[in-house]
Amino acid sequence: VRTDPTDTTIEGEAVVLSMSAANAARALAGATESDSDDTEADVVDSILIAGLPERTVVVKPGSASQLVVSLLNNGSQPATFDVHVEGWVRDGWLPEGMHHVPMQPGERNALGITFAPPHDASALAGDFPFVIVVRATQHLRRVTRLHAKLVIRPFTDFALGKLEDRQLRRSS
Repeated sequence: VRTDPTDTTIEGEAVVLSMSAANAARALAGATESDSDDTEADVVDSILIAGLPERTVVVKPGSASQLVVSLLNNGSQPATFDVHVEGWVRDGWLPEGMHHVPMQPGERNALGITFAPPHDASALAGDFPFVIVVRATQHLRRVTRLHAKLVIRPFTDFALGKLEDRQLRRSS
């Protein structure tokens, strides 16, 4: 018995046909409810959908680590997703620079962004927040911004001066 004409009851199984762009990005990235963190809020567009399965990239200077960005063209036309990093990450630590990913409507893709700080004093140890930004020239007013952080592990290094052979003589 229905008392309110706007009340809809579904018996049996149901499939969710639509969801918010933020929830779609979380689902695309394989995130669960327990994956929430204390970073700033993401901005996820309903056409340029992107998600991050992991929010933290850990790297030791002199080596490289990748962050995977899940992409979905939720629009009705082909688009080239332009993906780049903004924030406290030096350009030289991103060997590939900006990524351009052509995508058909409904197409999903996984993009790896490489972080490679050098093994020198410019790569200070610590946590560095950054944002993954996704745009497309086919959708000029649309943008997706995903917050994450780069953790640079500390390292120690030392160098010895020139080694010299010296013979010691015993004096009597």
